[in-house]
Amino acid sequence: MKVLLINTPRSPHNSILKYASNEARKFIHKKLIGPPLGLLTLAGSIPEHDVVVWDTKGEYDLNPNAPALAEMVERLMAEHQPDLVGTTVITSEFYFGIEILKAAKNVNPNVTTIIGGVHATLCINDFTDKAIDVICQGHSAHLFKAVVDAMEKKLPLESVAGIYLNTENGPKKPKENQKTGNPQELILFSPTAHYSIDGKKPTMLAILRIQVPIYLVLWGVLMSVLFVPFGKNTMGNTCNAK
Repeated sequence: MKVLLINTPRSPHNSILKYASNEARKFIHKKLIGPPLGLLTLAGSIPEHDVVVWDTKGEYDLNPNAPALAEMVERLMAEHQPDLVGTTVITSEFYFGIEILKAAKNVNPNVTTIIGGVHATLCINDFTDKAIDVICQGHSAHLFKAVVDAMEKKLPLESVAGIYLNTENGPKKPKENQKTGNPQELILFSPTAHYSIDGKKPTMLAILRIQVPIYLVLWGVLMSVLFVPFGKNTMGNTCNAK
């Protein structure tokens, strides 16, 4: 199966820089550029498929001669003809993510689209655009793989537990009470807990490989919620935090 994963461009707004003191400004990044680790993780979860990862933070942000984002996506669609198009968004890049999926649907209305990321985890009810088919929350490489597996087997997406499907009534979980069966789903460390990964008791290293990223992400989200107020950073719109 052909999969196209597109990283969103960075937001043109940088409120941290805008409101920083002159003394602090020299220490604040002007461009947020780095490898798309989230999308690369998704690609790594389905090595048997034909996956293309396109990073617009390099191909679009840093190239002054780059075409408009929608045009770039349309070219990628024509070149790779994917069955599935996915992206991941933080709040400041939310509207770019929607633009990417809209452009994909404009080329092929039958392509399946999937989106995740921090904003999907915190503000699921924002994901109502008709260009969105599937929404994943949290650390969701296993959900992404389950979606791809279902598509390959021509099973309905409603059969995939743990995902949200975009419906006329907003994002809904088709299998609300079913577990995904993923052995590495959120496991919180407890010295008295009995862990089982693929039927084997993991080593402490295996546990830490699961635990440390989870705690770092949770800490980062907590700090963002507490100390970075949602304001006019989302392309001039205000995000309502509930």
